Amino acid sequence: VYDVAEDKTGTIWVGTEQGIVAFFSPNTVFDDENLKAEQIFIEQDGNVQIVLETERVNRIIVDGANRKWVATQNSGLFLYSADFKEVIANYTSDNSQLFSNQVSDMTMDEQNGLLYIVSSKGVQSFQTDATEGTGFIEKITTFPNPARIGKDEKVVIKGLSYQAVIKVTDATGNLVADLDSKGGIAIWNLNNNKGQKQGPGVYYFYASLKDGSSSNVGKVLLIAQ
Repeated sequence: VYDVAEDKTGTIWVGTEQGIVAFFSPNTVFDDENLKAEQIFIEQDGNVQIVLETERVNRIIVDGANRKWVATQNSGLFLYSADFKEVIANYTSDNSQLFSNQVSDMTMDEQNGLLYIVSSKGVQSFQTDATEGTGFIEKITTFPNPARIGKDEKVVIKGLSYQAVIKVTDATGNLVADLDSKGGIAIWNLNNNKGQKQGPGVYYFYASLKDGSSSNVGKVLLIAQ
């Protein structure tokens, strides 16, 4: 065992010489004498296989969106979905600016989503798209604001909470897009739900927790380039 991480649902993820295993009910550890770690299966290219079965996992980090960043001994850096059922990205020295495929350690600056990576060729940082959210929705800020259509590819919405839902509307209240937060932030690509780029105007972000216990509103101005 090289690393242990607890995620936002209480699941314990363990990095070993032969990939990832999980304890899904760790609260029963003192009651269940037969509690065992479970291997994680994933489907890739039509084949079902064990997650990173042939890889040594050196470090696991859970980000603000409950996704898992995994540092491996030989295959670079992986980003998995919250349940490990999807490989979102695999960064290597061949397809990215990662110095080396031998990643020994990582740490996350949770406030700004900056991931610091230690490899066999030094230390580098990587800007992720998730930050640690609070238990409530704070004052919402957006960047850039105003945003220029054709120049700015996205608007970053800050001040959110984990699993917040965001409704984007135009100035007259018509629904434009639905977004989910990645921890404390969400990203709008300036498109509506049909994938069409929106025109100039003021747009509002109505954010709330799924249980309705916290909500807030932000806005952004889109202008022509």
